[in-house]
Amino acid sequence: MHIHRTTREESETTVTFNRHEGVAECCTADPVVARRWERAGWPVEILGRYRDGEPRTWQATVPWRRAVRFAPVRAAAVVAAA
Repeated sequence: MHIHRTTREESETTVTFNRHEGVAECCTADPVVARRWERAGWPVEILGRYRDGEPRTWQATVPWRRAVRFAPVRAAAVVAAA
């Protein structure tokens, strides 16, 4: 039985934050990102698994100021994004 694995292109990471509640919900399908969160001490939980039981998606909920950093955008980065 072949189990389809998430490709690198499909491995997205999203961060949803609510300043009023003071939390950021971080979700990822990238195991590298999930390991980085664990090393940072974030409480990572598995959201979904493949049919063979291997983890597929992860979530961490942290204070939003730990997950979101606002920094000035350099002019070169703005031009490249356009």
